Amino acid sequence: MISLRRLPGSLASALALSALAAGVVARGEVIFNTFDPTPPPTVNNDGYVTMSAANNYWQSQAFTTGGSATAIDKITFDMQTFGSAFEIGLYASSGTAPNLTSLIGSIYNQGSGAFAGPLVATFSAINLNASTEYWVVAKRTGGANDLLWGYTNDLSGLDNAYTSDSGTSWTTSTSSPMRMKVEAVPEPPAIVLSGIGLASAMYAFRRRRG
Repeated sequence: MISLRRLPGSLASALALSALAAGVVARGEVIFNTFDPTPPPTVNNDGYVTMSAANNYWQSQAFTTGGSATAIDKITFDMQTFGSAFEIGLYASSGTAPNLTSLIGSIYNQGSGAFAGPLVATFSAINLNASTEYWVVAKRTGGANDLLWGYTNDLSGLDNAYTSDSGTSWTTSTSSPMRMKVEAVPEPPAIVLSGIGLASAMYAFRRRRG
């Protein structure tokens, strides 16, 4: 632990400012949002896709990154279940659907249990390339109850797909996308970085003068 009493006054002041600024919450950039976009349009839940215990139905939603490489560590889903096992993964694109042979990273796994939603999935950062399409795939893997994923009719032109044969073939659409919000890893607030830079500059200046 650094004692501010033992540091030069200017450096101590700048570091104190930086420490205070560190309390500012850093927010990650929203890369894709069919869940609660702001500003409007308003995106409503118009129903749920059901992944039931009686079939091999999987549902997926695509998103495309911007012009710079990024990393994500959080996705919020409009999902609920009365008790099912399922997994959610991020996959590369085959061009028109998920490429199930190219898993980019695991998003969420549940062995059992129920929840009313939304599902907020946080995970170790996954690095993504710029201007690249990725697919989020939800697979129900067990349990006695259905897994439900909400969709909206308020947006269109967004790739989504489903399979009823465990990924052997996919049916794709650009309407009624699944509701989710993809967020990038938060960057430190600019005030923190500027405070650290100011502290270093002031300390170096005083040392030169001394």
